[in-house]
Amino acid sequence: MASPQKSNGNTQIANELLEQFYRVNMSGNEWRVLAWIIRKSYGFNQKNTRYARFSYMVADTDLPESSCRWAIKKLLERNMISQDQNGQYLVQKNYDEWAKEIKQKPQPIAQPIADSGYEKPQPIAEKPQPIAEKPQPIAVAYKELKTLLKTPLKTIGFIPPTAQEVTDYGKSINFNIDGEYFVASYEKVGWVDKNKNKIKSWKACVVTWKKNQARFSAHTPKPQTLAERMAENEAHNAKIMAAIK
Repeated sequence: MASPQKSNGNTQIANELLEQFYRVNMSGNEWRVLAWIIRKSYGFNQKNTRYARFSYMVADTDLPESSCRWAIKKLLERNMISQDQNGQYLVQKNYDEWAKEIKQKPQPIAQPIADSGYEKPQPIAEKPQPIAEKPQPIAVAYKELKTLLKTPLKTIGFIPPTAQEVTDYGKSINFNIDGEYFVASYEKVGWVDKNKNKIKSWKACVVTWKKNQARFSAHTPKPQTLAERMAENEAHNAKIMAAIK
């Protein structure tokens, strides 16, 4: 039986910010992705998430990658989250800058009072409620999703690759590369190049690695076989014996 305890770990979040979250009309997937960002940032007592890759988000939320990308796009459009220079996500705490449709609190209507010589107060007019948008037809939503999935990464922020993606791309260009070593090398320095510039295309980095390996290999002497080394030793010994005689 599950028995979560606060002492086993908890996420600190200001009540004022939490109250603003549940006043925003969001889809279920947006809520799940937003909760993941809060857990991976505030849950570790830091402002931004510890991870930026969609593979972690998919594994933790049990959502398809396309749904995670769609939710991230919507949250970025609402300005409820942002991305830092490393592609990690953080919550936009200034909720006044959110692009949101907040459910308005109904204004209390003054109750009539008994006639005691005073004028009865006029009831306060309620603010008109915003008209809910009509849901999009399935065909329109599907077309937008296809457009999003085809959008180049540079338009929605750099997304670091997985080790398997690096390995598969290396095979496609006839380059045997260790994907885990490649990802670990760049994650260690925050996905910047040797000039401290933010990497825009990891595929271009793989191509550079391939060219560097080819250039270094051209200047590396070919290792000798056992037969070649034995023949060289015999020739050397023969020269020594001839010199002694």
